[in-house]
Amino acid sequence: MANLSKENMGLLFSIAKMSTPTTPSDSDIRQALLKVQEMVDPKAAMEAKNALKDGEKKKVLIVDDVGVVTYQLKVLFEKNNFDVSTSKDIYGAIDLFKKDIFDYIVTDLFVSTEREGFLLLDEVKKIIVTKNMKTKIVVITASTKGEYKVKCINKGANTFIEKTGNWQEELLTVCSL
Repeated sequence: MANLSKENMGLLFSIAKMSTPTTPSDSDIRQALLKVQEMVDPKAAMEAKNALKDGEKKKVLIVDDVGVVTYQLKVLFEKNNFDVSTSKDIYGAIDLFKKDIFDYIVTDLFVSTEREGFLLLDEVKKIIVTKNMKTKIVVITASTKGEYKVKCINKGANTFIEKTGNWQEELLTVCSL
């Protein structure tokens, strides 16, 4: 964590129009600094958000309404040096995505319904395009319907993975590129 006085920490988060966390982490401070930079120079802020520093962990947002899947993927990604956030619904996922910068979003297509999965895909893609982000979208599903893959790719998913065979390994490989 940065060595800032409590007063300066409060000032930073105040300028960023964020509430000051009880125990701010480096990630909290970075997020506040990026918000301040965005106010001053939006183009430079976007470049900073998109730049992955040497040694920095890749960030992944996992969205699945099945707790055991979310937990397994969280453990898998953390063991492979990813910074992981999770959400069990589309509204929490959109909120997290608006507040942080992710390298990957891994989302189940049926969260909790097909309609909501496509809604999430539309909203995330809209944010990525609007903010000129480099976030990759990976859709995972237990369905084997070919039309879902086509629809997801047409809506902006970078990768579509069916939950068959060694799908977790395939997912990890895609997110490690």
